[in-house]
Amino acid sequence: MLLALELGESRPLLPMQRTPLISRAGLQQWQWLAVCSILVNLVLIYLMFIS
Repeated sequence: MLLALELGESRPLLPMQRTPLISRAGLQQWQWLAVCSILVNLVLIYLMFIS
């Protein structure tokens, strides 16, 4: 047990590497892009009918 404690003390802990948001939630980005695109299209259609 003492040897395990000594080995653990000599090896530094590596921090978890950050992963980009796109790789964690790739589909969510496309869903937000689709929602924004639909909203912009609806606003443009509304403006087209008003003018």
